[in-house]
Amino acid sequence: MDSLNTLKDEILNTNPEDRNRMDIIRKIYEERITPNDFFEWASINQIIPTERKPVNYEQINRILSYRLSDNDKLVMELYLNEIRQYEPLNEEETENLFKSDMRQYFTEQICKGYLGDVLQEAVYFNSNDFMGEIDNIENANIGLIQAINHYDGINKGYRFYPYMLWWVDYSIYTNLQMTKEVVLPPEGIELIKQIKKNRHDLSEELGREPTDEELETAVESSLNRETDEIIRGYGFDENVIEHAIYDKDSPLSQRERRVLELVNTISDGKTINLKSVAHEMMVTTFRVKKILEKIYKKLSDTYRTETDNKDV
Repeated sequence: MDSLNTLKDEILNTNPEDRNRMDIIRKIYEERITPNDFFEWASINQIIPTERKPVNYEQINRILSYRLSDNDKLVMELYLNEIRQYEPLNEEETENLFKSDMRQYFTEQICKGYLGDVLQEAVYFNSNDFMGEIDNIENANIGLIQAINHYDGINKGYRFYPYMLWWVDYSIYTNLQMTKEVVLPPEGIELIKQIKKNRHDLSEELGREPTDEELETAVESSLNRETDEIIRGYGFDENVIEHAIYDKDSPLSQRERRVLELVNTISDGKTINLKSVAHEMMVTTFRVKKILEKIYKKLSDTYRTETDNKDV
């Protein structure tokens, strides 16, 4: 309660023009304040904007066409065509539905009447590195359902539209934060960077967003090229490779031996087919690359040490 009162005082002492809804949502999330407790006070004190913006489907479509992959564009085109058929609900119609005893019916009708608003809010929401437009839209729709389930504005004197937007933004934001809080292994972070780099390079080269297939091919090519450079850099001869794979005193684990064996069996002597090795090992190509880096480091350390000892 102290944190809620502190936030209220901070907002009241801020110039209305400087108040930012996302900053407020962030603080509520960080302080673990119940959204409903805050909204009722915010509505009474006119902290939350209540003006309903018209849904601009043409603008939404332009934004999504630029941001989405070809496959996602097809999905969103079908979704847009569907929700454009639904008539938006005004506040009076919404209140009448909330007064209905037919829970399933009024939930469905309210959802249809506000899906356009929800979509617009999700598309205009600032995303981050871990989640994209489809995720934001799905989380926004969850926020709409939460708003319907929690709404008591008829009794407390506030409208559904601003309350619904509040829950939509809160749902998107909290899911983004939970995604950020997932601890990725270093190789996962490196792979994300690799994908982002390839996406950027392809976008500049093609003059548009790459398709999923084009992006996958580019990432595979980059990983193969990097792996070839690693292997050429160490330049071990066949005797060292055979010793590492088959001898009892090999420094490699059983799994590493198998990867090295597959690399030498599947490769054509010039390039490494990471995808085929990954398929055999039932892991990602990026994981194969990391295993190979570890293998060649082990071999380098082992045989460099042996050579140094012989020199002594």
